[in-house]
Amino acid sequence: MTSNSLDPTTLDGTDATPDRVSELLLRNLLDVFDERDGDRRLAAIAELWAPDAVFVDPEGRFVGHAALDATVAQLQGRTAGWRFSAAGTPLVHPGGGELSWSYGPPEDPARVTGTDVAVVRGGRIATLYAIVGAPAPAPAPEPTDAVLNTVQAFFGHVGAGELDQAIALFTEQVDWLISGNQNLAWTGARSRPEEVADVLTTIGGLHVPGESVSEIRQILVDGADAVVLGRIAHTTLATGRRYDMPVAFHLTVRDGRIARLHMYEDTYLVSQAFEPIA
Repeated sequence: MTSNSLDPTTLDGTDATPDRVSELLLRNLLDVFDERDGDRRLAAIAELWAPDAVFVDPEGRFVGHAALDATVAQLQGRTAGWRFSAAGTPLVHPGGGELSWSYGPPEDPARVTGTDVAVVRGGRIATLYAIVGAPAPAPAPEPTDAVLNTVQAFFGHVGAGELDQAIALFTEQVDWLISGNQNLAWTGARSRPEEVADVLTTIGGLHVPGESVSEIRQILVDGADAVVLGRIAHTTLATGRRYDMPVAFHLTVRDGRIARLHMYEDTYLVSQAFEPIA
């Protein structure tokens, strides 16, 4: 009679203690499926899996170490930068156990979820079934009108000097960046709304009140992203010199709030305006 690998009566319980099963499940996830060095992965497979072990997932049934290694390598090749992580602790059964996990890129670490169900024999994995859940649905795209309204509201508040209302439109963590000459007090990255408020206050304090011009010439919206093209002109308090330049902004709006704002301006031209005339 052929033994059934799922029948716990065929297993030697001394080889499938709770601690050993937990170790096998966790190390298999991290040392095999999450390991991108081929040599280290093969060494872990040899240690954790029986030579004739069977791995089953939605893509097929694979027998032996070489087939398992090839399957993992193919998965990793399709998902560069993705990582596995355990979702909780293993649940151990007689002769085996199960472990839930998640898999995804850094920005969406639980894009795919699933559960490994393992049968242990001789202190190693004899059979493992990977039950993969459906990928999480993609977030609904931001309505174009909502993105446009948020962007227009922000620039409207800034133009009217309504700093508090403008800052209230940012998320708690914001990706704010003005690239260019780091000698200018307002360039560089910021991550909190209060830091953005300081930037806007600094810009206002360095220029002659009433002599600034800002124009929005075009707003292009694609999903959650908007590109704003326009013009800015200021007169500097330090030198009295005036500069006039085209500018561009890239904003990302999530749930009616600004999560990213990158500004592109001619910081060389601006720097020249702040230098005294020789």
